[in-house]
Amino acid sequence: MYSPLGRLRRPEFTGDRRCWPCTVVNGILIGLLVGGVALVTPLGATLLAVVGCLGIWLRGYLVPYTPRFAPYLVKPLPWDPFHATPGSDSLAAAEDADGAAVMEALAEADVVRLTPESLELDNSFYEAWQAEMERLAAVGNEKLADTTVSVSPATAAVDVHRSGEQTYIVLSDGSTSIAGETWLRRPVAVVETAAAHTLAEWGVDSAVRPFAAHALGLFLDTCPECGGDVTERPASGCCGPPERGPSGELLQARMCESCHVRYHVFE
Repeated sequence: MYSPLGRLRRPEFTGDRRCWPCTVVNGILIGLLVGGVALVTPLGATLLAVVGCLGIWLRGYLVPYTPRFAPYLVKPLPWDPFHATPGSDSLAAAEDADGAAVMEALAEADVVRLTPESLELDNSFYEAWQAEMERLAAVGNEKLADTTVSVSPATAAVDVHRSGEQTYIVLSDGSTSIAGETWLRRPVAVVETAAAHTLAEWGVDSAVRPFAAHALGLFLDTCPECGGDVTERPASGCCGPPERGPSGELLQARMCESCHVRYHVFE
């Protein structure tokens, strides 16, 4: 059923994906503005408060460019009081994977070569993976979504969601719970779907492929969507200090320098 509020809602910035620094900063700014307006017209202040709170609830933030200035307001904090462990933006949640077993499966399929000093990706595999990434990067969003479903057996439904310049491939287990959804940025869907297809050609077991596809992000040097360099840098969310692991260690990530898409987090 059509809902006017549905057109205003931005689910990628609300619910479990809500950025609390952005929400709190917006709440404070709206509160200050309401206080100023109340000195002139109490009724106007009430209406402003209702509209402001509704906007923040539906969209995550209301003040334009909040993600640009909110980080500078919370950066001085020595800890991150808002963010929980970031949700998975991957075909498979990294915390569910046995890293050693995944790498062993890749080594058995000759996808990687393990040595005491290094971990190297097979050149022929990389070339095949690169060719598949180029193919998927050129297809439309609906075609990419259908292709992504084919490498995600647990997915019961798929949707394409657009928010400004960003496109998400949304995978769902068929339930109505937000926890049953996985939101893939389009570049991540391209990289991991291409990896899963190539891994299938190399004979990697289907149960391992989603985890292996995510792990292969650490070998990515160039973003398939924008062509930017993918480098290692501190992992961070929308705002606030760099993300930390369970023991308090700073987490590093492979991230595109141009579009800031995160492809792999070193857990």
